Amino acid sequence: MPTNQNKKLRSLTRSALSLFLLAQILALLELLIVPATYALFRFRESQNFLSEMGLLIRTLNSTSAWLNFYSFSISAIIIFILINIPGTFLIPKNQTSLNYIAISLILLFSFSVFFFQALSSPVSSIRKILFEIILASAFILWLATLWLLRKNAQHAFLIIISASIFILVNLARAILILYKIQLGTLGIFLICISAIILIILSIWLGLKIEQTRSSLFSTLKFLFAISIIAFGIWVLILPALPWAKWYFHKTQDPKPPNVIMIVMDTARADHLSLYGYHRKTTPFLEHLAQYSLVFEKAFSTSPWTLPSHASFFTGLLPSEHNCTYENLHLDSHFTTLAEMLKQRGYLTIGWSNNPLLNSASGLTQGFDKFVENNQLPIYSAEIIRRAYLNRFPQLVSDNGAKLTNRTLFRWLNRLSANRKPFFIFLNYMEPHTPYTRDPLAYTFFKKPENARKNYVSPNWDMYNCENQQNKNLKNNAEKWYDGSILYLDNELRKVFEFLKQKGLIHNTIIIILSDHGENFGEHNWWGHGVNLYNSDLYVPLLIFYPKILSPTKISNNFSLKNLPELLLNLLQNKNEKELFEQITKPEPIFAEVMTPVMYLDRMSQVCPQTDFSRLNRAKKALLLDNYKLIWDSRNYWELYNLIQDPLELNNLITQNPELFKNLQNQLNDFLSKHPYSPTAGKINSRTLNALKSLGYLK
Repeated sequence: MPTNQNKKLRSLTRSALSLFLLAQILALLELLIVPATYALFRFRESQNFLSEMGLLIRTLNSTSAWLNFYSFSISAIIIFILINIPGTFLIPKNQTSLNYIAISLILLFSFSVFFFQALSSPVSSIRKILFEIILASAFILWLATLWLLRKNAQHAFLIIISASIFILVNLARAILILYKIQLGTLGIFLICISAIILIILSIWLGLKIEQTRSSLFSTLKFLFAISIIAFGIWVLILPALPWAKWYFHKTQDPKPPNVIMIVMDTARADHLSLYGYHRKTTPFLEHLAQYSLVFEKAFSTSPWTLPSHASFFTGLLPSEHNCTYENLHLDSHFTTLAEMLKQRGYLTIGWSNNPLLNSASGLTQGFDKFVENNQLPIYSAEIIRRAYLNRFPQLVSDNGAKLTNRTLFRWLNRLSANRKPFFIFLNYMEPHTPYTRDPLAYTFFKKPENARKNYVSPNWDMYNCENQQNKNLKNNAEKWYDGSILYLDNELRKVFEFLKQKGLIHNTIIIILSDHGENFGEHNWWGHGVNLYNSDLYVPLLIFYPKILSPTKISNNFSLKNLPELLLNLLQNKNEKELFEQITKPEPIFAEVMTPVMYLDRMSQVCPQTDFSRLNRAKKALLLDNYKLIWDSRNYWELYNLIQDPLELNNLITQNPELFKNLQNQLNDFLSKHPYSPTAGKINSRTLNALKSLGYLK
């Protein structure tokens, strides 16, 4: 090969390595700098910086974080292919300029994401003094970089100064995210000082590298490169370390049954063909029901994610665990199902596609490993993904079921040879908006093109603002919802088949349930989270464990808060008769929702012309036999016969005063023991952003 060809090859190799190194540095800086800023501000509230930092550093294990590494790497590869390769042959004598252009384009990738975020943020935040100072510093540093380009600065110096600019940009982005933070705090002061120090150190170090060829700086550059490689190796092997520890852990013999709990987030029971729905939405669950315990009247304790999950994790009502709108956090002194099973020698693993289920909300306590779908708008890749899907929601493939199953199958491959029993918790988001675009979800449309043409907005606000009761809109929305349930049902079938393939099915308890329902205009509301009607509370529940449980349909009312007790009794090898006595014992069922202050704030911004005073109240419900009594904090009462009036349209207060009085006494007694408390707690930043990503907040 000719000498000049060797030079070109070496030049291309150096350029490729430099670009890839810069891309990984930027991705890593973004992963660490912005969470560190979060932790710094949260330090004001918790006074425990290490704790806050630890919570946020765990975002490195999130799908958003890995997507960030991939996005920066892909940008480097694309830029290298488009700029460096053709440029090497077209402009062979100007390799330095090509490298400068390529590096500038990688920075442009990060800047474009940043400016998209800036333009989509409230104007008041852009006017923040701190934001302007940091942005001005980044701009000055960028001008300095352009000047150094003219002076033919060395490649290493350009990488260092580029990284410095990127740090400043991400600090500015952190301020955008935290625009409600007051000026004058310790965190603000430290950020300003850090920014100044970073500028000075970057320029000094860059000039030193530029001016000297001493062995000291050569060693520093070598150590820096080695540290990046070591970090990559550490990230790769980190997930494998716990598996080795769990595998060699001894347990009792025979091995207790494994437990898999699957939550079909937002799936209301009356839209499952398992419960008699007219569309064939759950053929697999119907098949599984032939070998399972099926609860025909299971009810959630609350109409939205956090309090509902907290209840079937702890066995407590929302007013008891206080993980509600007013608090948004499960206190660590409560014992969760994962902690109970961990004490019994179980390996506890969780995967959630719902960003509300994270360490900040306290619902991951007790899990040895919990993979969170943070969806925090602090990473370039996540911002791009969300902007893309918000602009083109019809391009959503699914809400994570395929990725969840791929990960689950890898786990099960390891666990099938494990010596410990395991508890796996899975939250699937397919029934939640935005709905999946998999062709299977088109099943209930006559033509696929009709499905694509009638894709419903993932944001129910526009329907709630206009109080839309359009039949076509409701019909299309329900078809998409039903299609997404059918799609998830098929993914659950794959889970069951894999368990059989691995020989785990005969010693595994499988629990399938939902946390709450969804409204499609019922009672003048789209979505969930504010009412206690059956469209919000009536959920599916079935338990597969034919080793002990005979296939049976339970017709009694059952609260999801009783699930931990039922599971523990099952693990204690209680006989079937004792279990059925517990399940079929008649008792009142209670559900609660506190004043949905988040909805009120959001809707007042989205459509200030609409009166939502009907939402400005807390509610509690009592279910006894076939009747439901609902109370709200404005002292308005509703009584329904759920058999004769399943849609809860005919209030029986005046028609059956004797029944009303009897149920009212029971609910008043419950209210005296579980009083309504309107005091709101502080929302941590991670939960706040998770709420925004799910549409609870703007």
